[in-house]
Amino acid sequence: MFAFLSLIALIPIINFGHYAYGLIPILIIILSFSSYRITEIDFTERKYREGYMFFGFKTGEWKAIFDFNYVSILGKEVRTQHIRTLGPLKNPTGTSESYGVYEIRLFKSISQRIILFSFSSHKKALKIARFVAQNLDANLLDATVMPPVFLI
Repeated sequence: MFAFLSLIALIPIINFGHYAYGLIPILIIILSFSSYRITEIDFTERKYREGYMFFGFKTGEWKAIFDFNYVSILGKEVRTQHIRTLGPLKNPTGTSESYGVYEIRLFKSISQRIILFSFSSHKKALKIARFVAQNLDANLLDATVMPPVFLI
């Protein structure tokens, strides 16, 4: 999406030849590829923050981790569809695919939970969830299997 917007922003360079206008899309491209979402946990202070990292600078407000019951890993299936119409709208063609998303959560109740991380790999999510549970001295519930099982 950012790449598309930055290509549109290149139009002033092509039409008017102004170099100053060229800096804006270049900055947009650099920012879009050098920033990403982060989640940090301070285990000693029992705080976490969600934010963004731009050129090594981290943003986001530290929040206290509330008194939770356990760490859980939850899996859900995400389905995407790509529909393309070549002829009449009544006859669309396309593809669909599904993949797993595994979330690591601090859980107290349905209304009180913190989603810390999301992974596409169950193995990686389980590894990080074990690390979080051990460092927060908490139980770990694997809710990706039926019935859910406490691992720690």
